[in-house]
Amino acid sequence: MQDDKIPKIFISYSWSSDALVLDLANRLVSHGVDVVLDKWDLKEGNDKYEFMERCVNDSSITKVLIICDKAYAQKANDRTGGVGDETVIISSEVYGNARQEKFIPIIAERDEEGKEYVPTYIKTRIYIDLSDPEKYEVEYEKLLRNIYEKPQFVKPKLGKKPEWLEEEKANFFPVKDLIRQIRGSNTPVKRRNCIARFQEAYIEALRSYYICGVKPEEAFNNFLNTKPLRDIYLDFVETVAETEDNYAEVLAEAFEYLYNKLSCIKTFDPQANYAYEDDLDVYKTLLWELFICVIAYLRHVKDYAAINVLITYTYFLENNLFGGAIDNIYILFGE
Repeated sequence: MQDDKIPKIFISYSWSSDALVLDLANRLVSHGVDVVLDKWDLKEGNDKYEFMERCVNDSSITKVLIICDKAYAQKANDRTGGVGDETVIISSEVYGNARQEKFIPIIAERDEEGKEYVPTYIKTRIYIDLSDPEKYEVEYEKLLRNIYEKPQFVKPKLGKKPEWLEEEKANFFPVKDLIRQIRGSNTPVKRRNCIARFQEAYIEALRSYYICGVKPEEAFNNFLNTKPLRDIYLDFVETVAETEDNYAEVLAEAFEYLYNKLSCIKTFDPQANYAYEDDLDVYKTLLWELFICVIAYLRHVKDYAAINVLITYTYFLENNLFGGAIDNIYILFGE
């Protein structure tokens, strides 16, 4: 419904609900709803049946409220009186369209056992319950929201699938399997061999994230896509911490090795003769994120000695985009 469009409704009811219907109609009008009611719109000389049929089928009438009390339900089921005539018209519309949302049952009365009076033909429809004074205001608001098509709970717009879910971009099984092998190794030699193989497999998994001449937005999205591998590396860190006595040095050596491999264009394009510094930013950013996450993990487990090893370790890092000899020695966070 357009925001500036005035909703128009018709109320079908039995004389037994006169008071409720008139009060409801007046209140709806006060809230901007154009109500078509026989007391207001059916004049002497008008054809009552034609009036009912026109109101039910009028495309400008967006909702038909069916006020359900004992008398209305009985007349509707027996097809007697004016209610019976309206039932013939309404039921054909309801049965003709299982998803018809135009017709809203309004419960006005319940029996001694608390069961609502509803005509058989609309028994399965979700209703508005105005029979309980304590719940009247809540139910009235639901009705008003329905008429204006302004529901209290709105389904959010469908977003995009997170790009990091595209795990098929890289084959993660080898790195995950090597973590299991590290954890299950029964000798230090076998474990160290698995750790070395993990580093190679990790670099291999990262190859698919290399983009030459990357644009800023593309670089950012590419970095977001590395989340699965970031989480895998943190699993590796936890496994090494559980299995190696001097695990902090093992991790420091691993960071040094990864940096030198991931900051060299030859790792991703052995035939490269030129490259842009930005082409490898995704890896440098990932490494800094990993380093921060590892420090946070060590802080969580209160291994301050391991933190000291990592931040004072002498890292021999290559600063040549094409690799080769080490040009400088970096002492990260050291004096």
